[in-house]
Amino acid sequence: MNFLRRGVYSLSSFLKEKRGWRSLRAPVALHLNAVGDRLIVLPALRALCSLYPHRVTLVGTLGDQSLLYSDLPLKAFHPCPWKVENRVPRFDYRDVVRGISECDLLVALNGWWSDDILELMQCFPEAKTLGHFPEFESHLPLTQWRNAKQQAFELIRRLDRRLRMEDFSQPPLLPEADRALAGQIMAAVPPEARVLALHTEPSGATRRWPVERFQRVLEAFLEQHPEYLVLVVDYHPLEMELERHADRVLLCSGASLGVAMSIVANADLFLGVDSCMLHAADFFRVPAVGLFGPTPPSRWGFRFGPHRYVKVDGPMALIQEGPVLEALQQLARAHVRPRSAAARAEAAASHLLGGAA
Repeated sequence: MNFLRRGVYSLSSFLKEKRGWRSLRAPVALHLNAVGDRLIVLPALRALCSLYPHRVTLVGTLGDQSLLYSDLPLKAFHPCPWKVENRVPRFDYRDVVRGISECDLLVALNGWWSDDILELMQCFPEAKTLGHFPEFESHLPLTQWRNAKQQAFELIRRLDRRLRMEDFSQPPLLPEADRALAGQIMAAVPPEARVLALHTEPSGATRRWPVERFQRVLEAFLEQHPEYLVLVVDYHPLEMELERHADRVLLCSGASLGVAMSIVANADLFLGVDSCMLHAADFFRVPAVGLFGPTPPSRWGFRFGPHRYVKVDGPMALIQEGPVLEALQQLARAHVRPRSAAARAEAAASHLLGGAA
């Protein structure tokens, strides 16, 4: 009987605590990171906003409100400059405190820890805290063996176990102007043609694959698939000189992130390194091949769309061209997207407006 009473008391305390977390009025979400990471946490942020509609203040990178978060029911968005010093991301916690008048729940989705986060927490000593490090009241340690999108989402599931990531996994609603410009670019593609989107620019040099190997893979793929064109969505001009089929490789150099992601959303196939465009392809359910070396695809890879990995345990230069070409061919054979102009437009609109593929 005493055991039963202790069990009832524990359950009662647990439910009371959960009701306390759900009744909070001024949650603040903090996420300052690279572009790919900001895409990764999108389902988690959507879930958080579903629990606290029009109550969440998001502290993020300047421009993200229109690029990635325009459909979130936020209370406010506070842009926060940040930089990396001695390999540690830093931000002015005092600026954040000035920008958010109140905070009774701090959710830190960053995959990094710094003293600035601790200083911010100390400015709101009564606030509940949730993050990936032991300093938070409730924390979920990060691991290399679980998908990063799932790890961020599991943090929010600490607040409500009924949440399912699939319910929050729609693509980002990209800016209308960016979608329109990408539409003009895609309109130049013949209706019968298929598009392979290529992204070779990682945020770190260790994730870069030699350009000449991309070149040889493209030449072989285009030789065997005359229906394909290649749109390169690198921001900087790609110095690639194809001996064959150069007229079927189009550079989109200088395109903004929103335009480049919109082009990826309309592609039939994607090939790229571990980068933000790989995650964009995943959200838009574009069949994709990801090249991985030092970073584990178990954490930084795909979660939603059809995909293949080409992975080596070591430098990216160890990746051979044959497996990359074979992975592209497998996806090209297995996944055929609509080709008519009307079907392409309908699919693109569904993707870009946040629908499932």
